[in-house]
Amino acid sequence: MRKELYSMKCPGRIVFGDPLYFEDYKGERLADLVVTLSLQQILVQGFLWRKRN
Repeated sequence: MRKELYSMKCPGRIVFGDPLYFEDYKGERLADLVVTLSLQQILVQGFLWRKRN
């Protein structure tokens, strides 16, 4: 098996939600249904989770 390396830019934010929400809703209603986190928020939450466990 050969080793493959991929690189990509670090995302500025990540949006979590049901994929159907993105097709069925727009604007303010979509914002109420999904969670948008910046990379800094994700890193802090991951650090706090590891520290507790």
